[in-house]
Amino acid sequence: MMTATSQSIAPMCNLAAIVEAMMRPEMYPDHPRSVEVRQTHVSYAFMAGDYVYKIKKPVRFAFLDARTLARRHQLCLDEVRLNRRLAPNVYLGVVPILRRGGGELALGAASNRANETGAAAEWAVRMRRLGEATMLDRMVAEGHVSVVEIRAIATQLVAFHRAAAADHGWKYGAAASIWRLVRGNVGELALDCANAVTPGELDELERFAHRVIELRWSLLNRRALGGRVCEGHGDLRCEHVSLAGDSITIIDCVEFSEGLRYVDVASDIGFLAMDLDRLGARGLSDELVGTYRQASGDADLPLLIPLYKFHRALPASRPICASAASSSR
Repeated sequence: MMTATSQSIAPMCNLAAIVEAMMRPEMYPDHPRSVEVRQTHVSYAFMAGDYVYKIKKPVRFAFLDARTLARRHQLCLDEVRLNRRLAPNVYLGVVPILRRGGGELALGAASNRANETGAAAEWAVRMRRLGEATMLDRMVAEGHVSVVEIRAIATQLVAFHRAAAADHGWKYGAAASIWRLVRGNVGELALDCANAVTPGELDELERFAHRVIELRWSLLNRRALGGRVCEGHGDLRCEHVSLAGDSITIIDCVEFSEGLRYVDVASDIGFLAMDLDRLGARGLSDELVGTYRQASGDADLPLLIPLYKFHRALPASRPICASAASSSR
């Protein structure tokens, strides 16, 4: 995963006014009792009663340029379209944030039309709110996840990957492309963690990645040509999986970069398996990989899981590096 390197360029005063308005319960049609805001490097999410409204920040990174309103609108439309593949009942649509004649802001009606602009000051994705107690990371931490549930997740992901587009598989999944991606990931780790990781350790990481990719070069190319590289999720972590009764809902796929969500299925599965390992659930991680392998008929999957666990773990290590670096000063 690429690291944010550039800065916001759009006027932040407009964003500040929108965030302030979205924090008011009277902004919403169902008038929730309170509004909670959370943010990532690309979005603000407003938790308003039974719903979540997410707006994109006017930022530019190496992997994303969201400085214009039109681009942020398209990103909202893409988020709804792509995430409805795994969470059709969660992603309800895109709503405009309108500026009225007196200058006040108000939410408009949902629309999924790319050519609609009107008087929108901003756009928001409207989502049904999922219970935090149902999220897989919370359930794993509390010991409430069964092997049966992990098998069900794996089976659902098999169906998802089989239905996903695979026409750009070679572009993103050929061995040379994978090597560039993984090598770039190690390079970004070197920049982000210069005070916490030694050059020798970084060299060892790169040698490991090179050795594995060289060993699996022909296999990676065959998978890219054979439909195993598809438009998947791209950010398949436990916090994005909800288990509520018999229902499995998976949210927050990568909408802003085709290259980051177009992955070998082993990358998606390896990401979730790595996250289960991180949470101390190695048995569930192995069950996920084994069930997916059997249900998909992908006999080569286990050969690539170590590579993709390694690749997906590198971005997760960066906050730890930053913390270690700051504490050493």
